[in-house]
Amino acid sequence: MPDVKSMRIPVRYLSNLLTAGKDEPVINGLERMLAMRSYMRSKTVDGEINEAVAEQVGMTAQMIEDMYHVMSIANYEDRFVIPTSHRELGEDAYDKRGSCGFSFGNGCSGGNSSENLFGAKKTRTVQTPIDLIGS
Repeated sequence: MPDVKSMRIPVRYLSNLLTAGKDEPVINGLERMLAMRSYMRSKTVDGEINEAVAEQVGMTAQMIEDMYHVMSIANYEDRFVIPTSHRELGEDAYDKRGSCGFSFGNGCSGGNSSENLFGAKKTRTVQTPIDLIGS
């Protein structure tokens, strides 16, 4: 396992990015993550619980287990992409894409309303053929 000082990304860069130049919290966090990795590797591969790794960074075995649960095991929503519409209904999702974003209090309309953005009635525009204008 690598040492915190010999990692690919420099500790100084991370401390400037995350902790306003303080190296101590970054080194402490990285050492704890490496300890979690070592602890869980010895637990799953070797089949033994190595509590000495946890004690070296000032943690307990339960703290490492909790940290592993939070950082490594994703929630159901994070592991799988759940589609919002069902394919078996045969809906055209392209039409539903922006239909419920902004409404005038009429729920999810199809985008056509009788009022404009400022509450006034919409004026109806009639297209006139160019032939009629010239005559």
